[in-house]
Amino acid sequence: MSEVEVGEDEGLVRAVCTDKYDKDIGTIAPSLMMGPDTSVSRTKLIQLSDHWDLFRRCVQKPEKERLLEVIATIDLPKLRKIAADHDAVTNSKHDIKVVVAPNDCWKPRDGHAEIKGRISRGLANKLIKELVYHKEDKSKWAYDGDKLVANS
Repeated sequence: MSEVEVGEDEGLVRAVCTDKYDKDIGTIAPSLMMGPDTSVSRTKLIQLSDHWDLFRRCVQKPEKERLLEVIATIDLPKLRKIAADHDAVTNSKHDIKVVVAPNDCWKPRDGHAEIKGRISRGLANKLIKELVYHKEDKSKWAYDGDKLVANS
């Protein structure tokens, strides 16, 4: 069975849990976006506001102290542009391919997808600075490379 790529105009959502985010100092680990096969959700099929319950049910692991703190969003065209700009400077090649990866925990199952392959640490550092971070109180945040800062 061949892989089905998500639509070019889709928005992607990533859970940011305590294993990737230190809320005491506000740092986000580049491994949030490094993969392999980074799990994302699709806003085309699941509203952003519904991701809090979805990620708590399907991603959070309280017994391992992996708690959902923030959710991060980026649209696929922006992700591809950041990768292309990075590749032009570093003379590397990141073929960003996001495929539908049905998951029984997601409703609908096709709301789950994966960024295939592994993203380099350098590109991951650029990506985490370009994600939009959302807290449950509906506030939006950015990552300046050291900590989350409120969007004005």
